[in-house]
Parts: sequence; structure tokens; C-alpha cells
Amino acid sequence: MQTARDMYWKSMWETRNSRGEAKEILNLPSSCFTVQTLENEVRFLCKGIGHGVGLSQYTARKMAGKKKKYEEILNYFFPELKLKEIGN
Repeated sequence: MQTARDMYWKSMWETRNSRGEAKEILNLPSSCFTVQTLENEVRFLCKGIGHGVGLSQYTARKMAGKKKKYEEILNYFFPELKLKEIGN
């Protein structure tokens, strides 16, 4: 059963931008993490070691497995990205 505290932590760290901030503020090895709340503590369970660029290999692979195109994957991580063809 989720407590109010669980829901607070989940909503606080759910977005990509907040995850990047959490990585920096809490000195976590990666922004790919889940939050686990116990009686009097909160644990951040990290997957991998992040490089700080903003693209999670795990999430990108999941999206590719769901037949997402590379443009969709890149735009998920970098919403301001503009792709253009160069040369032949």
C-alpha cells in the first residue's frame, strides 16, 4: 500500500529533469533510479553509472523494443532537438 510519503517521493522524482537534479543534489551515480521508502528512510536504487548527457540507455532500449523510431527516442530525451539531413 502506498503512503502519502511514497506518493510524494514518486511525484517529486518522476520527471527526467527532476531526476537529473536529484542525481546532482544527492550525488547519485546515475539518474536512472527508483525510490524505495521504508519506515524512517528513503533509498535511491540506481541502475548503472550515468555520464550526465541525459540519455538513459535502459529507457532508450525499452523504447526501441516498443518499436519507437530513433527520432522519437531522441526527442523524448532532448525535446528541443532539431534533426536535419546533412549532405548525401
